[in-house]
Amino acid sequence: MRSPKQNRARHASRAAVQDVNPTPAALRSIVYAAQNQDLEMVRLLTVQECGRVSGESPWTWRERAYKGIVASVKMGGPQSRLLIPLSEVQRLIAEGTRPAIVA
Repeated sequence: MRSPKQNRARHASRAAVQDVNPTPAALRSIVYAAQNQDLEMVRLLTVQECGRVSGESPWTWRERAYKGIVASVKMGGPQSRLLIPLSEVQRLIAEGTRPAIVA
């Protein structure tokens, strides 16, 4: 069980991540993808789905999106879902993939 101090720190860090707006560059990349591809071809994942695919926490994906590390989109108001293109998840996985050691 967490102490009240730990709970306050946890909620403060979540609020700090949620208050940051996505960068214009991230939004432009989503718009560019939508304009240059058929909209049905752009597969968007929730942060929970990104976490399941990569094995990382949904909060890690949320933080990456708000820092502009990955492109993201939020349609609707402030309570809407944060969506990340599948291509961004695949890109980060590919960047982190290490080559096999040939013996």
